[in-house]
Amino acid sequence: EDRKGSHPLHLDERIPDGTLLYQAYLAWGRRFTDHVLGAFSLVIYDEQKKSCILFTDHTGNRSLYYCIAEQTIYFATVFAPLLAVLPKAYTRLNEKWMVACELDTTPIMEFYPELTPFQEIHQVLPGHSVTVLLNGSRMEINENCYWGFHRSKPLKFRTQEEYRELFIKTLNECVTSVLRSRKNTGITLSSGLDSSSVACVAVKALEGMNQKLYSFTSVPLPEHEEKYDPYYITDETAGVRCICEAYPGIDPEFVSCEGKNACSELKSMVRYLEFPHKSRQNMVWLDEIYERAAIKSCNVVLKGQFGNATISQGKILSRVYDEIKRLHFKTAYHEADM
Repeated sequence: EDRKGSHPLHLDERIPDGTLLYQAYLAWGRRFTDHVLGAFSLVIYDEQKKSCILFTDHTGNRSLYYCIAEQTIYFATVFAPLLAVLPKAYTRLNEKWMVACELDTTPIMEFYPELTPFQEIHQVLPGHSVTVLLNGSRMEINENCYWGFHRSKPLKFRTQEEYRELFIKTLNECVTSVLRSRKNTGITLSSGLDSSSVACVAVKALEGMNQKLYSFTSVPLPEHEEKYDPYYITDETAGVRCICEAYPGIDPEFVSCEGKNACSELKSMVRYLEFPHKSRQNMVWLDEIYERAAIKSCNVVLKGQFGNATISQGKILSRVYDEIKRLHFKTAYHEADM
């Protein structure tokens, strides 16, 4: 055990992620979060100190729920096992969460991130740890924020090319790091910047492993009539086919979910969704895509879920105005003409 960080961690693909996280904790203690990246949730129990520490990853990709009932801490990454073992007094519905959910007109379900649909069940916030310490006959709970966007130092490069190079390098590292399927890899692919950027990076990496990238695209029914609107495309088939022509390593499949809708699939959705969901219509084609991905043995399915806040975030007029203000007229014209 070396908490100064001098102890080398020899990475081996055969070592489970949980073992790597535990070894990182032994090497760096609670500061192991400074050295790991990716989606994870972790619970460390110290029998001597009678303490339990719950961690979630930096952006909360891997959820972690917990409840303290009768001097016992229960935790899980989903609600089902908690609801199965907790006394009924601890599984009451949380009216504050429900009201906030209904008041928000967007699909966002977490107006109060620390709350859940169940009053006594809490979740560990992204970039946080929760320490539960048994002190005599009572339990002490301490929450700690180990990372947040507000703690990140702003990047200051001299040229736009340096920002561009770092962005491409980061995108490549993020995508290639999750290409860990033991069989095949899939992706929910649209013709937008987000998922297509992920696909273009992934397919090149998979080609080096002699593997294909299986893409799945939700499209309207054949009888659908596309109305011309340059800012809203319902059928993205043409755009996806263009991407596949440029990258032959992508094996596309187009999913129309014929005979299915949010009402016809309501019973099945209620069965596998753990709490109310606002975009049931999206769940229909997502469920269909995941079923087809399973048939093709895609153990990993990529997507551009957070793209609207990263790659494609922003308004084009703001970008053009910024370039004009900097006297970059050629760049402004190029961006406006795209």
